[in-house]
Amino acid sequence: MICISKSRRCARPCRAAIPRSTRPCGGMPTARWQSSLATIGLRSAPHIWVLCVRKEERIMKQARSIKGDAPPSQNGHRYAGSRQHHAGWDAAWAARFRRWRTALSKLAVRCFSRWLNASRLAGLPGHQRNVRQSRRVLRAVRGFTEPGVGARSLAYLRAVDPLVFEEVVMSALEDAGLLVLRSRRYSGDGGVDGTVWLPGRGWYAVQSKRYRHHVCLEHICAFSQVLASQDFDGGLFVHTGRSGAALYPQMDAGGIALLSGERLIRLVRERVLDVRLRARRAWRPGKG
Repeated sequence: MICISKSRRCARPCRAAIPRSTRPCGGMPTARWQSSLATIGLRSAPHIWVLCVRKEERIMKQARSIKGDAPPSQNGHRYAGSRQHHAGWDAAWAARFRRWRTALSKLAVRCFSRWLNASRLAGLPGHQRNVRQSRRVLRAVRGFTEPGVGARSLAYLRAVDPLVFEEVVMSALEDAGLLVLRSRRYSGDGGVDGTVWLPGRGWYAVQSKRYRHHVCLEHICAFSQVLASQDFDGGLFVHTGRSGAALYPQMDAGGIALLSGERLIRLVRERVLDVRLRARRAWRPGKG
């Protein structure tokens, strides 16, 4: 009997592998056992005879790969004993990395925007108080869970102070991963409550109106003139009221995107900006 071991060395003699009839008192192999091993081409050893089967295992793996039992790898070779490469694995991990990269980039932009606005509003305690109140309003709206949450959220936003509502919109855009610049004054700003940078679009002026009824067309016309005079790339008109059909021709001519209703609730609750943006060359009034 021969002791077969996967290790290259045996720490102690495997006495059980030697038959009692051929085992001496001291544990050394007898001449009869050595002669039987010599017939198969093995040299005598002083303690124990060990056959390492690692080479045999490699040979068996190569034989199985030649027969086609193992799946082929990416470089065309077949392998055995390793984990199979599932279909769609690369696509799933690529999608995960894209989501992580987007989340990290939004977080970085959000932190930078908060730091920038905190430094710009350092000497304005009224603005700082409204910004803190706006974040409390956002947490309250995002905590609504009962049915009819959209109507309740709009009703809650309509009851907020107008100056706080302006900061609520800017804070919601900031939470969406966009760089915003808050206005440093609430009067004499030409109706611009702040600006936001949209990647691939440029700087957009933001005007927020806390309406209870239909939007006033005069406000849209005045906002359009401000965009043309201050050379903005576009404008976001945010309101909590109702939009009439007469607004859209003026908004298209002035390059104004409307944000209200379900889109406003999605921005506030889900941190997603969903607006229809037109090409930049068609936004300037008077340019064909």
